[in-house]
Amino acid sequence: MKQFFNLSKAFLPAGILFCTSLSSAMAQSPGAPYPLDPLTSAEISKVVQILKAGNATTGRDIFNIINLKEPPKREVLTYIPGTPFRREAYASFYDYAKNGVTEAVVDLNAGKVLSLKNIPGVIGMGLEADSLAAENIVRKDPRWIAALKKRGISIDSVTHRSIFPGDLGIAPAGHREQLVIPRRKGNKVDIEGLLAYTDFTTGRILKIVDEENRFSGKVDLNYFDKDSILDNQKGPNPVLVSQPQGSSIDITGHEIAWQNWRLRYGIDNREGLVIYNVRYVDNGKERPVMYKGSMPEMVVPYGAPSLLQAAYNFFDAGEYRLGQGIARSMSPGADAPENAAYMPATLHRESGVPYQLDRAVAIFEEYGGTLWRHGSVSRRATNLAIKYYTTIENYDYGFTWRFKQDGTIDIDIELTGIVEIQGVNRTNEMDAPGKNDLSYNGLSFGTLVHPHVEAINHQHFFVFRLDLDID
Repeated sequence: MKQFFNLSKAFLPAGILFCTSLSSAMAQSPGAPYPLDPLTSAEISKVVQILKAGNATTGRDIFNIINLKEPPKREVLTYIPGTPFRREAYASFYDYAKNGVTEAVVDLNAGKVLSLKNIPGVIGMGLEADSLAAENIVRKDPRWIAALKKRGISIDSVTHRSIFPGDLGIAPAGHREQLVIPRRKGNKVDIEGLLAYTDFTTGRILKIVDEENRFSGKVDLNYFDKDSILDNQKGPNPVLVSQPQGSSIDITGHEIAWQNWRLRYGIDNREGLVIYNVRYVDNGKERPVMYKGSMPEMVVPYGAPSLLQAAYNFFDAGEYRLGQGIARSMSPGADAPENAAYMPATLHRESGVPYQLDRAVAIFEEYGGTLWRHGSVSRRATNLAIKYYTTIENYDYGFTWRFKQDGTIDIDIELTGIVEIQGVNRTNEMDAPGKNDLSYNGLSFGTLVHPHVEAINHQHFFVFRLDLDID
């Protein structure tokens, strides 16, 4: 499934049909520092060190985000290369034992904290530590052990995962409420109808929901095990992309020049791929088009009415973050064509430790169809493409920004991976929902993809923020 939209080319003067090449070779030199460059590994480490030195952290904090705090727009637009510029970082972090989250702004040039604000009642989102916290909470609760035993399931035969339902209003405000769900070891299909409302701040179960007669049998399916995916269909003969005369793209650090386009890119720990300072060269003059383009949020609501699925209304950017920990290296020749240049990105763990992800961004030229034709004369179109992938649980999202010779900008979103599932009694897609399966007027809330396994109906809403500066 793909989502696709187009930015108008109305800003271009009439008569521009195609442009000449800027360069016959692709450069990948580091480039001079620039105010919008993402934080480096050393800078991320420095942020954590400064916060620790000022006793702003407890030492047990989980870092949601450590990002560049972008300078004011007017400073960026008037920046003269080689001159000093503001360099600040924004950090959001929390300790399980404390109410709320803390936001900090750090001056990297001066090496000091500019602001520190605790926001009570706000629930910080973690990924790496949550599964361990969930296991520690539910395994010591006799009520949970008894609920599993009633279904003939031993506590030692399951693992647990947690999801972010937001503030449920059961725990005190600011405590981190999460739903904990059991899965059988080996196949990782949820045991339906059994979930625990938990308080991760105090480390205890608040409420156990046990929906009677929901399907809880064992499913012979290693659905979430990536090693179980088999390539059992022969594809077509390969199509290889080559550029015998080299690429026409110039890449200098995070700056890209191609045909008449000039722009910058970066990887944000929360928003993933960000496009900056897009300009178009018109008769030697750079004309502004867009100061910044990004996707700050994505909402994924699920359509089954069970108590668990009703909590499946994920804000994928805000909760999972499109950069931190879930960005994925690309597979050359499959995720992007053979002529792509692959660029690294610097991200961080929830401990605040930075790491480099290789092949995080692919930059390449691609065939764009026919640019123009009349009679027997035609011109081939070529696009500049910038691509990035992120994996959120079972989904893989691909984001491609395309800059075209006719002045058009397209954004293409790929949705792939594997769908979210639930266990059901029915074994055949043609059957009506089985006894105790969720249904409405005899219709199910999903599609059967395996006996007793239903892919749940859901939607994806992508929210883009475009700061356009069309002159």
